[in-house]
Amino acid sequence: MAEQAFVGAGQRPGLVAWRIEKLIPVPVTKDLHKLYSGDSYIFLQTVQKNSSLTWNIHFWLGKDTSQDESGVAAYKTVELDESLGGGPVQYRECQGFESDLFLSYFKNTGVEYLTGGVASGFNKVVRDQYDTKLLQVKGKRTVRVNQVATKNTSLTKDDVYILDLGLEIFVFNGSTANRQEKAKALDYVRQLNNNERGARAQITFLDDEPKNEKFWTTLGGFINVTKEGDDDDTHDQAHRESIKLIQLSDASSSLKTVDVTPKDGVLKKDLLNSTDVFIVDAGNVLHVWIGRGASADERKNGVIYASQYLTQTKRPAQTPITRVAEGGEGSAFKALFHAWDPPRTI
Repeated sequence: MAEQAFVGAGQRPGLVAWRIEKLIPVPVTKDLHKLYSGDSYIFLQTVQKNSSLTWNIHFWLGKDTSQDESGVAAYKTVELDESLGGGPVQYRECQGFESDLFLSYFKNTGVEYLTGGVASGFNKVVRDQYDTKLLQVKGKRTVRVNQVATKNTSLTKDDVYILDLGLEIFVFNGSTANRQEKAKALDYVRQLNNNERGARAQITFLDDEPKNEKFWTTLGGFINVTKEGDDDDTHDQAHRESIKLIQLSDASSSLKTVDVTPKDGVLKKDLLNSTDVFIVDAGNVLHVWIGRGASADERKNGVIYASQYLTQTKRPAQTPITRVAEGGEGSAFKALFHAWDPPRTI
């Protein structure tokens, strides 16, 4: 039986999302950029190209989400994929390690990580009663807004921080923070004030008051911020291992993998067999390719196979996984192969 929450999804361009609540996908109707660390979400991006539609499906896993919720997000993603004819590309997104494509949806707002989740209950908002939050603003191409511990040791010199006290908001620019972070922080506090505080909040920049008493008292006292944070491009610049082509088989009860990478390391399109499932291991990302003739179980479990492969190869669980169906390969996947699309002759 088709999931009722997905009825009509993917029929018009744009981004929609569902959060897994009590193991059921529930539509998210606003603030799609605000993600709770204790939850799992499904995002569907629909794009119109000429007269046809194409889709990307992302299931996002918060760092504190339960195994049950993440499992539901994974198999409900497959259901959504099948409801759209098996054509979408699937992406598994882990908090803090999202793909550039996923982050590109939030260029205007950035991605905001919030603590808690639906399982722990959401507090009702009471006017003029706000939780104190310290938010880190970090990144270059797409800036993330991430809630961190409300203490002075959370501050680093190369990021921007927002201390949100409700009707008082403080902005701390680290001495080596980049322009994008400063601009995003400014835009964020303006939107926060206008949209959620009725334009009543007082905004203070620590550039003007570097020893503001209330800011530092809230964080535990004044310190000279000299600690360096993680480099903004750490994930992007991670060492890229040699590309491997792995053939998968679940004929027996356990997953079997066979390395079919050519000796010269050059991958060609004809290495992919339509009756099988393959992983293209690009080091910092796994692409699961599902052949047209793959079994129903293989089509359904492609991302699960890739997760098992990560475990077998002792790789970080946060490694991005993309599921691609034969015939729906995107440019990122094709680029891993030699002459996937031969040059056109005139």
